[in-house]
Amino acid sequence: MKLGKKKDYNSFELSILDTVGMFEKGYGLEFFYEHINFTFDTAEKSILQQTKQYNIEFEKEDFEVQQCLVFCDPVHRINSIPLTETLHKAHFITMHSELEKTWHEIIDIYNQFFPKRESGKVNETFLKQGDPNCLLDKVLNKHSILLSYNFIRNKIVHQGCKTIAPEFTTLKSFVNSGKIPHLKIDVQGDKAILTIEEIKFNFQYGNYITSFISDIAETSYNERHLLNSL
Repeated sequence: MKLGKKKDYNSFELSILDTVGMFEKGYGLEFFYEHINFTFDTAEKSILQQTKQYNIEFEKEDFEVQQCLVFCDPVHRINSIPLTETLHKAHFITMHSELEKTWHEIIDIYNQFFPKRESGKVNETFLKQGDPNCLLDKVLNKHSILLSYNFIRNKIVHQGCKTIAPEFTTLKSFVNSGKIPHLKIDVQGDKAILTIEEIKFNFQYGNYITSFISDIAETSYNERHLLNSL
């Protein structure tokens, strides 16, 4: 997060921006996400390379040996079919967990400067139990796509979701419009299975999160200066 040189951020806004941090200076959520992205991206590339090499060697084997490996050796399946989907899921859950931890820190910061806002998660319940005039609620409403990511997290962990859920309809609109890319929705009757197809899904999620948190500070700044100009 690059701070505007001429902006006179107050203590609250600076505290919020500090949680985002700066990749260039090696701290904050922005740096953590880049580090996590690098780690999982490197792991995926390594696994895919090992699988590619294994399959090249497999193709060199006689037919009888290949048949024996396919039907008798469970290690063959491990080496020939990498579970990148599991890697993407672990990556996503790690990023989401960090968001939840940071969100509680943000609410604590907010409560030091404004009337107390009860803690909660980045979900519909938080907004329903809140105040539409609260700064945090207003900005979260603006970045409502994060509510769909929370829905994805819950349904991936709990294996599928009901297609009649209103949250599912909202998610489909984000996917169809390209705002949530690299997510496969497999509808099976009244249920849907969600699958993260590409690691870029997690890269985009991280961008949405840091943009959302930065916007809390920017919205505070803009509203404060608008009031001062009246």
